[in-house]
Amino acid sequence: TGNASKLGVALGRGSLTDALPMALALVLFAAGVAVGTVLVDARRPAAALALQGALIAGFMAIVGCGEHPYYALEACSTSALGLQTAALTHVGGTTIRTSYVSGVLTNLTQGVVRRARGAPVDRRLGLLAAILVAYVAGATAGSVTLHDLRIWCLAIQLALLACAAGAMTRLS
Repeated sequence: TGNASKLGVALGRGSLTDALPMALALVLFAAGVAVGTVLVDARRPAAALALQGALIAGFMAIVGCGEHPYYALEACSTSALGLQTAALTHVGGTTIRTSYVSGVLTNLTQGVVRRARGAPVDRRLGLLAAILVAYVAGATAGSVTLHDLRIWCLAIQLALLACAAGAMTRLS
């Protein structure tokens, strides 16, 4: 949503130079979702996570070599996010979106309000709360480890992706 809004502002101002990175981000994200969807529909969600891991590793390698070519880094990170969004869509029968917190927060808040108004307990509320906590914990861990580990703090994400892909492979 942020890139779409920034794209609209850049286009409205007539700045194609500013619009290009935002337009590319939307295309790259959609490409990641498309590839992830093909893999998930082929019952290979672990492959989507493995490809996401490869893109993160590529990002780390580019930065680790001292290079910072913007569009290469954008391609790795944005495509990886699209893959994750397509690969992790359901947990315990609950639809989730792992690449944006607003959907999780909206569903959690609606559930809490409905529960407060007398609706039956929705078992998904605990899952949604756990996902929200995971977002905050991940951001906190990232900011803490970034200072000391620099780009290598992403190795933690790679390890978590490997565990998730392994678990998905065993379950399928």
